[in-house]
Amino acid sequence: MLLSSFDTSRLSDEVPPQVRACGERLQHLDSWLATVTLIGKVTSPTGAVSLYDSVNTTRERFRALREKLVSALVEAHAGELEMKLGSLAQVAVDILIRNLFERTADVGFLATDPMLRAFLADGESAPSEANLAERLEEYVAKYSVYDNVLLLSSQGEVRWALQACPEAQRDAALMADLARSRADYLEVCRPSPLLPALPEAHLFLAPVLADDQPGSRCFGLLCLSFNLQDEMARLFDQLCDAQQHLVLLTPDGHVVASSLAALPAGMSLGDPGRGRVEAITLQGRRYLCRAVEGHPYQGYAGLGWRCMALLEQRDAFARGDAGVTTLMATGGEATADHRQGALAEICDEAADVAQRLSLTVLNGRITSAQCRLTELTPVLQQVREIGYQTRQVFDESIASLQNAMTQVTLADAAMRSFSMIDIMDRNLYERANDVRWWALDNRIRHWMQVGGAEAGRHMTRVLEYINRLYTVYTNLLVFDTEGVIRAVSSPESSALVGTRLPEALSLQACLALGSSQAYAVSAFAPTPLYDGQATYLYMARVTSAEDGRVLGGMATVFDAAPELSKIVTDNLPSPASAGAAAFGLLVQPDTTILATSEACWPVGERLDAYLPVSLVGMAPGQRRTQWLEHGGRSYLMGLTASAGYREYKVTDGYCNDVIALACLPLA
Repeated sequence: MLLSSFDTSRLSDEVPPQVRACGERLQHLDSWLATVTLIGKVTSPTGAVSLYDSVNTTRERFRALREKLVSALVEAHAGELEMKLGSLAQVAVDILIRNLFERTADVGFLATDPMLRAFLADGESAPSEANLAERLEEYVAKYSVYDNVLLLSSQGEVRWALQACPEAQRDAALMADLARSRADYLEVCRPSPLLPALPEAHLFLAPVLADDQPGSRCFGLLCLSFNLQDEMARLFDQLCDAQQHLVLLTPDGHVVASSLAALPAGMSLGDPGRGRVEAITLQGRRYLCRAVEGHPYQGYAGLGWRCMALLEQRDAFARGDAGVTTLMATGGEATADHRQGALAEICDEAADVAQRLSLTVLNGRITSAQCRLTELTPVLQQVREIGYQTRQVFDESIASLQNAMTQVTLADAAMRSFSMIDIMDRNLYERANDVRWWALDNRIRHWMQVGGAEAGRHMTRVLEYINRLYTVYTNLLVFDTEGVIRAVSSPESSALVGTRLPEALSLQACLALGSSQAYAVSAFAPTPLYDGQATYLYMARVTSAEDGRVLGGMATVFDAAPELSKIVTDNLPSPASAGAAAFGLLVQPDTTILATSEACWPVGERLDAYLPVSLVGMAPGQRRTQWLEHGGRSYLMGLTASAGYREYKVTDGYCNDVIALACLPLA
């Protein structure tokens, strides 16, 4: 069945109506000036011919300037589309890559779980399928991005699945890929007989080894099924509006997921929009599109996917306020500065040419008065009026374009702030998941029941292993019901063992948590557990696997300083070669700074001591833009309030209002 037909063309073939109207208006004025000049030459005495020669010379300069203006308008319009479409696509694919990077750690760590090892080893200590299901249901309840978990034999046959798939079969291509792979895990996204009900399965696989030593016996494979369609639908809902659409594409141009019905999954789209904005026709509708590749995150680049943003041409060519729904530029600051400089040059030239035309008219009036050439008067009046209208067209066009560029910068700032806060929410979602899952580690639960110095050493080894894999923490702690620390992951913090929890960690709040899904988080405040710096401390209770008795708790120390700072700086444009640089912050509603790109504004201090910023009344997810004067420069500022991610800060009862600010200087 024919799903859709499409064709592409270069954007340079498309001239926006407002640009075409400007060119036509200037063409009309130029033609009328030529006609008036010709009439003047025919009807005026020979002595006045030099005046009309001067008008013709000025007209030639206006004509050249007209071409320059129209060219600048087309270039600026293309740059505006590049900013809207290219940056929208870039934000989407980069957020996805960060999400999938977390999954690579998940599969590697879960593959070391003792219960999974025991089940696949099929020995006397193998857990029942009911116990295995209970444990992995706990996992999926916390890491809610997965829709299934499978355990495979070392030959690839399905041994067990969390969600039954009765027609599942061995995936020979997958096993061949595993045999060729040298990585610790394998990631694929394609149809798989392991999950035949899915058009495409996004799978992360890792070997389940007998122990943590390299080269140890392989008992089988862990396979995590990432719910890509659900994740992309959530991302599209956040980023798209009624006009803008997003499509995730494979390297060879097949649709993986789309917010546009005309582009269903599996459709071959080819390579439009790569390297430039292009036009594309889908089911009779014409769209402008731009496709970009994702930026690698900590060396992880995913499966080479790219993301395409589309905007229907009629919406792209409509005038109006760009608003806060247009999206973040991923570069091009030098291009924007170039456009501003070109417009200023055109404006200066237009003023100079108009002044020369006024001088010509003035000289004509003097000549007319001296020689009593009354027939020159109406012609000179027409020349003067045409010159005035021409200059008015230039001024209006340049002012309109400058306003549009300001609106795009506002939208740029708004979306940069959105990207900051969204990435922060997604990052901390993972942190809440980690502590709850690790608190269910059967090794920790066992040794907490045993107690004593030997138990502490065993737990220390477990914590050290976890911390080596998850480097966003500076320390992991296990403590008993009295608040006495029994083990830590950081050798530098070994002196904490045997001491009580600091006040920043509420023992009672942790022990009172009602279930394994519950967690507690400290306020963002300085703590001795983080060298006196401010951070978040996450806690979950540790219970007995046999009877559910509370044994104590686990705490993680988030490495907030570099992690939050990187979220801010990664979402700012590259520093300008000259002039003021953009800056960004994460702050609480009372303007207490959590992270900043400005070294002179310390974390923990109030931003309102430095900037006239009010954050009162911002609701979760709200976006705002405003003008800012700071340090003798003008900035456009985007603000976005945290809205949470999935269940995190949405339905889990945790409240943590944070606002991201992105401030971009006006050129």
